[in-house]
Amino acid sequence: MSEIKNLMEDNIRNNKVAYLATFLFFSIGVVLGAYTIKYMGDNNTTELNKYFSTFISSLGDKSINYNEIFLSSFKSNFTLFGIIFISGIFILGFPFLLLANLWKGYTVGFTFSFLLTTYEYKGIGLAIGAVIPQNIIIVPVMLLFSSIFLNMSIGKLIAFRNKSKKISFEIREFGNILIVFSILLGIGIFIETFVSPNLIKLIITQFYS
Repeated sequence: MSEIKNLMEDNIRNNKVAYLATFLFFSIGVVLGAYTIKYMGDNNTTELNKYFSTFISSLGDKSINYNEIFLSSFKSNFTLFGIIFISGIFILGFPFLLLANLWKGYTVGFTFSFLLTTYEYKGIGLAIGAVIPQNIIIVPVMLLFSSIFLNMSIGKLIAFRNKSKKISFEIREFGNILIVFSILLGIGIFIETFVSPNLIKLIITQFYS
């Protein structure tokens, strides 16, 4: 375990620029998502409002479909991480990798801003319940994962352009880290499947019923 910790610390220390780039694109996405709500038309805002109001009124009475939530979370997260992985192993894949981070930030910012804008102070509880728990795990893991493969993709581009300077990236060097990332991502999916829905349901029954 200490070996994995040392490997991750070395990677962070040696790839500060990659971490900064992924964090920057994620942050830009959060801002864009938040501002999208502000500048949405009245019709779109009304439709979203109706949809979420119906969801809130029905969730308090219905049992939670954990299988559906798990499949949705699994699909969305592994699609995101798959795009990051595939983008990282190609020479010109890094723009798509950064766009994946931008999109994740956008969805987080959009959801959080929508709940706060629509439900004002009551939306704080919903926003915290719906967005925060799983993303405490998923977002840092995504940023670390993205940084490793961003560095890999750019390194391959440098090696391709400057053939006299060979830069070798072996995925097996990150094998232990990837296993840890998979475990942490699994924890994030577990939280999104079992913790967040019950937390949202608790908030709804206490403050919206």
